[in-house]
Amino acid sequence: MKASTCIRAAALLALAAGTSAQAAVIDFDALAAPGFLGTVLPAYSEDGFNLTTNFGLFGSVYANNPLYAGSAALSNTPLATTYLTRAGGGAFSLNSIELADLLSLGRSAYDVTFVGHVLGGGTVSQTFSVSTANVFSAHTFTGFNNLLSVTWKESLTKVHQFDNINVSAVPEPGTYAMLLAGLGLLGFMGRRKRPV
Repeated sequence: MKASTCIRAAALLALAAGTSAQAAVIDFDALAAPGFLGTVLPAYSEDGFNLTTNFGLFGSVYANNPLYAGSAALSNTPLATTYLTRAGGGAFSLNSIELADLLSLGRSAYDVTFVGHVLGGGTVSQTFSVSTANVFSAHTFTGFNNLLSVTWKESLTKVHQFDNINVSAVPEPGTYAMLLAGLGLLGFMGRRKRPV
């Protein structure tokens, strides 16, 4: 194999490694089941992300349960805090989430506030309104980038469920190095092929 072909292949591999999209949607499909009750669990992991709670348990209602909002989802215990983190502690971005009422006292919509804990310090927050219609609605985050964790709470009298959490892993510094190496190799190949 020619040296130029090897260099070109190495450059393309480095570029591919450097630009690989690491987006995921936590959809809780593994919890989908027929029946009238649901699943109770202390924590949940999917696509390299973890959901944990400070106390209590997560729950997921089954498809024939009257509280089911159209797809498998997760909810937390009243007054409990949900923590979203990336497995291994890496940084991530939170892009969107779907929310639906699970069980609430009263007929009025209520707010859920998300707090993002930024790598290097500081926080960002955003509040979304949840209707009591037991139907999922999508909510998009602004500025929830380079996070170490995101937290949000259930209230005492209004409990929501969440689904289709759209997250993106922030590339590690080594990934950027691979991207730069690939670009450098492509530039080197371009200079070598110019006629003198």
